[in-house]
Amino acid sequence: MGHGGARPGGGRPKGSVNKATADVMAKLKALGCDPFTGMAKLASGLFPCPPCNETGVLANGEACPACAGAGVQPVPLKIIGDMNAELAQYVAPKRKAVEMSIPDGIDVRAEFVDRPPRQTREEWLAARERELGSVVAPAGAATGRDRV
Repeated sequence: MGHGGARPGGGRPKGSVNKATADVMAKLKALGCDPFTGMAKLASGLFPCPPCNETGVLANGEACPACAGAGVQPVPLKIIGDMNAELAQYVAPKRKAVEMSIPDGIDVRAEFVDRPPRQTREEWLAARERELGSVVAPAGAATGRDRV
C-alpha cells in the first residue's frame, strides 16, 4: 500500500478559493462592500457622499458640508489615475518589456537639435552655400541675430 505523494484528484481543486480568501470575501459581503464597485466609482471621478447618502442634505435638513450639497465628492486626479490603472489590469493584459537588440555591423546614431547653432545666420548661410554649391539667400540679408 502506497503512502504519501501526489494522487490523482487529491488536494484543493484548481481555481478554488483558500480559507483566508474565503474569510475576507465573507467579511466584505457581510459589510456590503464591493471593492470593484468602489474602485469604479473612484475612477469615474465622483464618489457618492456617505454622510448625506448622496442626497446633498443631512438628516437635520442642512446642506451636507462634505459634498457642499452636491451628493458626490470630487476625487483627486492622482486617485482617479490609480484606480483606472488598477481596473485596467482586469480588462487588458499587462505589457511585457521587450529587449531590443541591433545586429553587429549596423550603425545606429541619433542626433538631436536642442539649441541653436553657435554661429551667426550669415556664417551658417556661407557654410551651407559651400556645402550645396549654390546661393541659399541673398548676400547681406540682415537678421539682427548675434552670436549665441
